[in-house]
Amino acid sequence: MANEEYTRPELLTTPADLQTKLGGSSLILIDTRPAEKFAQGHIPGAVHFDLFGLSLVDTSPAPLKAFMYMINHVLEMRGVDLDKEVVFYEENSGVRAARGLWFLEYFGHQNVQVLDGGIDAW
Repeated sequence: MANEEYTRPELLTTPADLQTKLGGSSLILIDTRPAEKFAQGHIPGAVHFDLFGLSLVDTSPAPLKAFMYMINHVLEMRGVDLDKEVVFYEENSGVRAARGLWFLEYFGHQNVQVLDGGIDAW
């Protein structure tokens, strides 16, 4: 279990806990760093999705609905479904990984975490 001092420690996983899950068919590990960082190296088995690569300027209902559809579609293309555990990471536990967690919680996913300390802690 991640640091119990956090308000919602269940949203974090440690590098040691992640290591025990790697290679399992029920885990989707998503590297949210820019593509060039992913290409330079990543945690084994990770797929790439730079969540800042998709953005929205017009937040009126129709464009917002289209944006959320695109995010959901790209996550599905990365193998995410409600039966899989999903862990997001980046350099450290920052905005990119947290954004991924937020999107999945918004879509109703119950089993999503951020790697505490990111790839820097790996």
